[in-house]
Amino acid sequence: MGEFIEKNNPKIDVLELESQIKENMHKRKEQVDGYGKAPAEFQLPSSSIPPNLYSMANIHIPRVITSHHPVVGQALVKIRQLFEEEMRLSLGPVVQKQISFNRKLIEYMTNEFQGCHEFDLHLRERIERLERLFDESNIQINQNVKEIFRIERKLRGQK
Repeated sequence: MGEFIEKNNPKIDVLELESQIKENMHKRKEQVDGYGKAPAEFQLPSSSIPPNLYSMANIHIPRVITSHHPVVGQALVKIRQLFEEEMRLSLGPVVQKQISFNRKLIEYMTNEFQGCHEFDLHLRERIERLERLFDESNIQINQNVKEIFRIERKLRGQK
């Protein structure tokens, strides 16, 4: 694509453009918290999901209708209550579906988070086990190399 731009538009400095893109990418990476950390440095919090999140899924907000007008206040309150009731009848099913969706989504996300947390723990245990095996193998390899050199010295001494 660089050749296409260079050949068809001599006013564009492709190398400068590429340099600016790389510089912008580098700046964005610096702004990301934890970018470049080794995976072992990341820690999943044991409980990132607030416990009251499920109750927050309910978007139905009850309200008290009042009026500060002394003469027409009662009539205004009644009209507002009728209007609100009509709106609830119209929007109620939509709101209930949204509440149901929110709760199912929270349950799903909670289960996925728990699954990710368990998988993270499993991977950490596996990494520790592999590191121990690596260290043990490394020790064994060093012992084998020493044994090979010992046998080689012994064979050279026999000649």
